[in-house]
Amino acid sequence: MTRGCKVHSTLLAAVLLVCAPACLSAQTSAQWQADLQSLVSQLESKHPDLFFHVSQQDFDAAVSNLNQKIPQLTQDQVTVALMQLVAMIGDGHTALYSPYPALPIYLRWFSDGLYVYATVPDYSRALGAKVVGIGDMPVDQANNAVSTVISHENDQWVREMSPTDLVE
Repeated sequence: MTRGCKVHSTLLAAVLLVCAPACLSAQTSAQWQADLQSLVSQLESKHPDLFFHVSQQDFDAAVSNLNQKIPQLTQDQVTVALMQLVAMIGDGHTALYSPYPALPIYLRWFSDGLYVYATVPDYSRALGAKVVGIGDMPVDQANNAVSTVISHENDQWVREMSPTDLVE
């Protein structure tokens, strides 16, 4: 793969990400706070062992902190914060998935990096390209950032799921 193709695929991903349409309707802070409380209530009533990985004290502090911050956050920031809250439980079977549409590029980790392994015909030039960054972040930094929204018990699950979240 040439360097030009690597740069092109990174820029393409960044442009597609910026241009992707928002799929969430606008909610008020009070509605987001009610959603947060409903989520916490459901987690506490349905999860068989909610605090096996995170202490109840730390979880409650994170809930309280988010509840206070919601009025200052954008819709996207609240969505990501809710995903991070669920991910902190540390249970790969309890997840809040991204509501955003994925880009038409499919990534996979290989021993030497992250590559485009499938795409739609319009982006076929990106096929096989090594991803060196997402937006202005190096790929490892982007992967670390997205790992905070992936519910997981081990790093292998983050590696499995992060390519999907990196294109949403």
